[in-house]
Amino acid sequence: MPAPVNKLPSRTNGGCSKSSPSDEKHAKNGFLTLCRRLITGAMDHVENTPAVTAAKTQHKPCGVGRYFLLVTYVIYAFLTARVYFAWPNLSNLLFRSNAYSWLCTTYLQEGNPDMREEIHGGKRYICEAQNSAVGNIFVTCLAFAFSFSLAAGLLLDYLGPRITAAIGQLMNALAWVLLAFGSESAQTYIAAFIFMGIGSDIGYLPLLSSANLFPGHEGLIVAILGASKSASFAVPTILDKIEAANPGIGLREVSLGYAVIGPGLCFILALILVPYKHFKPWNEFTEMERGGAYHHPIQRVNDSFASIEAHAWRDSFSSFHEGQWPLHAHDGYSGGTASEPGRKAKCYLDVPRPVPSTGPCKKALSEGVGADEEKKRDEEKQRKNGFSDADQAAEVPAIYQATRMSVATGGAGNAETLDQLAGGREEKPASFIRQFTSPYAICIVVYSIIKAIMYAFFTTAAENLLGKEVNDFMGAALPFSLFPCIVIGKVVDMVGIMPILFFLNTCITLAYGFSMIPALPTAYFSAILYICYVSFYSSQSYCFVSDTFSSSHFGKIVGTIHLIAGFLSLLKIPMQKLVVDVFHSVYYYPCLIMLVLCGVNFLVLLLLWCKKRTEPHPFWPQAARDMAKQEAEERRRRAEEKKVQKAKAKQERSKEVELKNQATDV
Repeated sequence: MPAPVNKLPSRTNGGCSKSSPSDEKHAKNGFLTLCRRLITGAMDHVENTPAVTAAKTQHKPCGVGRYFLLVTYVIYAFLTARVYFAWPNLSNLLFRSNAYSWLCTTYLQEGNPDMREEIHGGKRYICEAQNSAVGNIFVTCLAFAFSFSLAAGLLLDYLGPRITAAIGQLMNALAWVLLAFGSESAQTYIAAFIFMGIGSDIGYLPLLSSANLFPGHEGLIVAILGASKSASFAVPTILDKIEAANPGIGLREVSLGYAVIGPGLCFILALILVPYKHFKPWNEFTEMERGGAYHHPIQRVNDSFASIEAHAWRDSFSSFHEGQWPLHAHDGYSGGTASEPGRKAKCYLDVPRPVPSTGPCKKALSEGVGADEEKKRDEEKQRKNGFSDADQAAEVPAIYQATRMSVATGGAGNAETLDQLAGGREEKPASFIRQFTSPYAICIVVYSIIKAIMYAFFTTAAENLLGKEVNDFMGAALPFSLFPCIVIGKVVDMVGIMPILFFLNTCITLAYGFSMIPALPTAYFSAILYICYVSFYSSQSYCFVSDTFSSSHFGKIVGTIHLIAGFLSLLKIPMQKLVVDVFHSVYYYPCLIMLVLCGVNFLVLLLLWCKKRTEPHPFWPQAARDMAKQEAEERRRRAEEKKVQKAKAKQERSKEVELKNQATDV
């Protein structure tokens, strides 16, 4: 039997590990080389263990390099990921094509003014009936997009990335073809946006497993893909500008052209460059290392905004494991804190290879008479490897958001598994029903429903709330929402999700509040607050669920929350009817209603905050909760020490100033 394979030594000069020959072959072009260098510079060194090397060099479609594949996926995501979020520009296209203008025929025949005329307000629509009908399209699209996100994950699990991506792009292409031929006689607008909403996630999710080609940097890769998805908000802006600048081009020509260049091109890319099966994470390659037990670093997975989206499908589906990610190694040192620099990490876990099943007699023998001998062999093996179970328990690094950890087992990647292996005991997580009926889940469901209604209402009423000029500004600025997303995500890593939920609810509250002030500067400020809110709209529930619930039910809980909130966001449609029929298209009182809903969400968040103060991670394994508590106490202790040091430094400076003044007086 070959000797156990220990962790390979680090490269002397750090930097990125060597790429595969196919990477080198396809990175010779100037643009790709530049992109590769930029990505490489952002990556810390990851040690090339056999499993990590195998993950990097696993087979890719057409034999292309992983960096070429990443650049292609970035373009793919930019073209089709979530274009319907740029509603200001999409609605421009619809209004200019006179969508639902036939609803205003009776209105005009009765002698009412065309609201598009400058003297009557210079709106984009003829009457409120047309405005409401077009706005309802977005609400329907949003509802179906979020309600079918869980179905998208199931489709990915059963059909694989390539077929799923192809289906998603066919849906996207069909959506734009239906949009092109929408008219009074063929009212295909709602069907078009339903396909657009459903197809967005189905077409995008298959890209996420490409992060497994970059072991230790999966969070960064998902962040890059997520940024491309946010940048896709620019696509309707581009189409809007093209259509407005060319009188001979209308919605039909723009839609058909984009159907070919966008979803059509991505459909071809899906068939050629998206794999049949997902790219495997590094820990699934440890089986290639033959013989006995092996040492692999217990790596802490970053649960920041960057990787949270991919975690949504982890552990709920049997084959889609891109959430089981390691972080980079630190040359044998890990888990150190500011107060304990350079603590030697004994953070390795013996992971035995699965043994063949034995017959009943042998099994009984191993459980009975042979148990002591097996225990002695294990202890002897641990002594040879230089540390014991006690050392492991003492030296496992503190876990921050510990439900996302990865160990070197074929598919064992959550905190429950880690606790079972490291602690030698099983801890069964609470059932899905128990977790989803807990006060934590009920509160976040209520919060998400109100959040969806507030977002849909502001998006479709932005022109009436802020004016046409500011609405156009919102459409142009939405692609830049990726920047506040990055900042907010970093803050989540630093302070947790609850302060961010309060901050985001404050943003939408102030956005509604400032929209009620009839001044252009406050309208622009309201638009900026709205863009900040949209930037982290989906990730709020991802982060909260990750921070609160068991990883074994993560995808099911997030999917169910989106399912409920998505369909109940359709309540915005009767609310719009209330605005027109009861408030006669005066948005002052509807804004007050929205502010009341914002207040309700503050109460919900306050209740959640109280619950989280008592028990921050109620459904994490006990060991993970204990470690998170220890780390929180350690952070508080370091903060107190830092505060004391600052106070001492301030006193010393004041004494120095006094001494200088005394010397000057003398």
